[in-house]
Amino acid sequence: MTPRSKTESGFAVLVVLFLVTFVVGLVVSSAQMFAARKTHQDTTMNHGGYALQFAQAGITEATNWFRRQSSQPVLEFAPILDVNSDPKILDTMEPEIGLVREFAVTGNLWGRYEVWKPTNLGDSAEQADLRQALGVKDISRAAGEDSDGVIWTLRCRGVVYRRMDSSKAPNESPNSIVAMETVEAEIRRTLSINLPGKAALSVARGDAATLGSRIRIRGGEAGTGVVFPAGTGTPNSSADITGVQAMASIPSDRTELRSVVGVTLEELKQVADYIVTDVSELPDHVTENSVVVLENPGVIAISPTNALRGRFMLVCTGSIAVSAGSMTNFSGLMFIEGALTIQDGPCWIRGATIVRGTVDLQGTNDFSTIALDSTVLDEMRKLFSYRVSGPIHKIVAR
Repeated sequence: MTPRSKTESGFAVLVVLFLVTFVVGLVVSSAQMFAARKTHQDTTMNHGGYALQFAQAGITEATNWFRRQSSQPVLEFAPILDVNSDPKILDTMEPEIGLVREFAVTGNLWGRYEVWKPTNLGDSAEQADLRQALGVKDISRAAGEDSDGVIWTLRCRGVVYRRMDSSKAPNESPNSIVAMETVEAEIRRTLSINLPGKAALSVARGDAATLGSRIRIRGGEAGTGVVFPAGTGTPNSSADITGVQAMASIPSDRTELRSVVGVTLEELKQVADYIVTDVSELPDHVTENSVVVLENPGVIAISPTNALRGRFMLVCTGSIAVSAGSMTNFSGLMFIEGALTIQDGPCWIRGATIVRGTVDLQGTNDFSTIALDSTVLDEMRKLFSYRVSGPIHKIVAR
């Protein structure tokens, strides 16, 4: 081999070593970049999920704010912060924006949600633009309602940010936004509870009710046991009935469904949590304060194996027959378009019961109790005043 060929061989080896080193370095670098990018994507997706959850939580709190207002329907969205009042009013952290909450996630990572008022004096140009994009809107008239405050569109922005300075806004240095999502929902003032009379049991006809000796009807200190329209006769009763009055007539029949809950059956079904044809189709634990429609023109049998238990609004389009030993334990509003029959106890119904058809309440071995519970009804009134109509969905907003 000549000296020239040795030199060329050595150079070739160097070139090969360089290429191998370069390729290996490129592979390692690419793998590191891919891993870093994947970690960043996973972190961003995780933070984005947090932001979405925070935005959804803001919709829930805003809906509860509407429900809490003493004047209904609500005509103005104006959460209050007043630490000097007794008790303190802590609707929000930043009343100039609307409903705002912040909370620590982990380390310097913080979460926040904002539901913006539609107007605020003193907004900067940027705030005015945000308010135009995110502010709640009363769309009642546009939706064909005859009055304001019935239907609102809510938008909530959920934010995840790094808080380095608590005196600065989330997007103001040294703080920085990590993720942000905006959701929208529509809430409607759909349901009310208007009893025909403040009574444990309301019937459409007095002479259509038979109340046996092992029946207890309790109107409480401020209510009546049984009410019925004037001119419809009186119940045939040997029951134990107490209240301000045991029984009383009311001027007219106000037991129709729309008079009681403010909507028709079809409208009620649009916001119902459960629509079933029999109690057996309900879950073991019905969501508290939900709306249940028993859509069955026949007779719904309540028995030890098909019990009625829980706290909710029950609207039955047919009749209900309670058998002996059913251990029925219901609280809430019970509206029955057809007849109500109780064969024997034990049976407890608290809240208010309204029956359009015949009523036949009997007992041989055990007692059955129907009691007015204004506390349960008042809580349900608040929860039913505004409900989310349709899904909460993501939108693209600033």
